[in-house]
Amino acid sequence: MRPAKTQSEVELLQGRLRQMMLLQDAAHKINSILDLDTLLDAIVGDVAQTFGCSRSAVLLIDEASNELELVAVRGWTTHVHPKGFRFKIGREGLVGQAALSEKPLYTPDVSKSPHYLISEETTQSELDIPLKTRGRVLGVFNAQHPELDAFPEAQRDLLEALAEHLAIAIENAKLFRQERQARERLEKDQADAHRVQVSLLPRNAHEIGSFSVSGMCLPVSAVGGDWFDYFPVGDGLVGLALGDVAGKGMPAALLMASTRSILRQHAKKNASPAQILTHLNDILCDDFPQGSFVTMIYGTLDTRRETLILSSAGHPQPLVATRNGVNDLEIPGGLPLGIQASRFGESVINLAPGDSVLLYSDGIIEASSPQGEEFGMERLKQSFAAKDLADDTVIAAAQAFASPGMLTDDATALIVKRRSL
Repeated sequence: MRPAKTQSEVELLQGRLRQMMLLQDAAHKINSILDLDTLLDAIVGDVAQTFGCSRSAVLLIDEASNELELVAVRGWTTHVHPKGFRFKIGREGLVGQAALSEKPLYTPDVSKSPHYLISEETTQSELDIPLKTRGRVLGVFNAQHPELDAFPEAQRDLLEALAEHLAIAIENAKLFRQERQARERLEKDQADAHRVQVSLLPRNAHEIGSFSVSGMCLPVSAVGGDWFDYFPVGDGLVGLALGDVAGKGMPAALLMASTRSILRQHAKKNASPAQILTHLNDILCDDFPQGSFVTMIYGTLDTRRETLILSSAGHPQPLVATRNGVNDLEIPGGLPLGIQASRFGESVINLAPGDSVLLYSDGIIEASSPQGEEFGMERLKQSFAAKDLADDTVIAAAQAFASPGMLTDDATALIVKRRSL
């Protein structure tokens, strides 16, 4: 029979088991926690508790100052060096020596080391392990104990293995933090751009005489290339436009804003819609990056003559709703703006009481159901013929069809109405 183990042997085995379990648990945390502060606080807390340390800590190198910053610390009391304290590498403390040598430094009796700086009054032995990954030192793992020579070789091996895992985790967590910060900056920039873009759209319906003009734009991302506009251009005249810049995101939004600004400048020269598009196209052909273009419908509503003149640059044909039903309005086509010189035709509509005209972007008719079926022209005509017609109801119909309400392209609608008598 094997002799029974003594109480001290049992306690030693139990201690080693706890330490091995610490390493296993730490490895799990290292693989599952990406937030750097949370990870380091968890690790130093586990080490302090499992190894009976008077203090355990992680210090990371600030490359700009060549200093070690104390970023996580756990100890029974706090003495001289709290979280945020800095050590000069190679000049201050045992941690500074370990970082300089890039090798583990074990000090069984800190009172005999000229480099030791008191950070915990009860500390008598200290272990400092450089945190290295791909040959580069990221920082130092520090463990202190209230007993002399308290870290036998087996424990040091365990802690060095832990430090290897920890170094990789720190590098991954730093990359995660950088990516998160970059994403947050991008989201903020997009939110700011969205506010600017929304501010460029008319906020309220335009009422003049028996006519009203209203619109709605629903981008699929924070910013997009669709827009609509309406504004007075003379006595009883309203200029109105709906455009769709090729592409999405910030580049399309920038081109949209530029196109809108140029259009407004030329629209007040009392030229015809076709002439306005011609002037605009000449400018955009010179200014737009190669491969960029915008489809657009521009028109002039004459509230005195009760007519609407429209010209199109490669844009989907408008719809006209009268008491006889909903029909396409054929406009002699021109190329999208910004590609090459083009000629643009015009169509004139006489608007009787109760008539409406719908301008829209292709994001509405191309909205797809989960089965891949497009919303299409017929459904658009049906929604346009509804008695409670509004720009938002047209877009809502496309959203509902594309359930769960997600569109794959920006959706914009602009409606001109003449009130019934």
